[in-house]
Amino acid sequence: MKQVLDAAKQRLVQAAMVSVPDRMWITIQSRRSRNHQMRHLAREGFLEIGRKFVAKHGAMVLHGPFAGMKYPLRAVSTRHAIPRLLGSYELELHPVLESLRQTYRCAIDIGSAEGYYAVGLAMRLRIPVYAFEADSRERALSREMASLNGVGELVLTSGYCDRVRLAALGTARSLIFSDCEGYELELFDDEMPGKLRFSDLIIETHGPTTPELLCARFANTHQVSIVDAQARASRDFPDVDFLGERAAMAVSEERPPQSWLWCESRAAG
Repeated sequence: MKQVLDAAKQRLVQAAMVSVPDRMWITIQSRRSRNHQMRHLAREGFLEIGRKFVAKHGAMVLHGPFAGMKYPLRAVSTRHAIPRLLGSYELELHPVLESLRQTYRCAIDIGSAEGYYAVGLAMRLRIPVYAFEADSRERALSREMASLNGVGELVLTSGYCDRVRLAALGTARSLIFSDCEGYELELFDDEMPGKLRFSDLIIETHGPTTPELLCARFANTHQVSIVDAQARASRDFPDVDFLGERAAMAVSEERPPQSWLWCESRAAG
């Protein structure tokens, strides 16, 4: 019976994908994914240890390229916040982020969630950041965090980002940060690298073949480097020692084997 129900559910999902416009479908899926994530975090104890971390260290990023960035308590209480507050979140990208210079007209954050990168880049580079996020709840948190950190006028939130919008913003010298949960293969199609030839990109990839496919697409217009995710060891982060046996869980990002692409414009010199 369960197999029959699962098959029926799958058929309904496939029918919805065909009949519902992309913009609406991505919004629905984004909210469903976020709701599922919050239930998982509560069930496994991530929200509990997050509250303990904030009680001890406060709701501010301690280390890394965005050190000093303040977090709204509403954002902390609805996600696995410790890696962000610790400053260890996606630390594989820290060398790239720390090398960035104020040579961009703007930044574009696709899949901006609560605003970690959107607000952090606005603070670090002092340029406008176009933050695209399908979930309206996350957009509200982005605006709150931007205001809390004094960059409310620089962080411009929007919902769905399609190829037309991306090409219009990325034609000039821009920094593009993409974490769009598998949509990157559609967004960065064969024509997009040429349209973005003056921009630099950080693209989080999803799926085993995605890095290879995107590397091939960007090869003629960008110098592409692959950055692989690495495991975390709690002994490297003494700020979580007080959590004892849960310290390892605190620094884990529950990330499957994954890579980012750092695509540097050849045309921009």
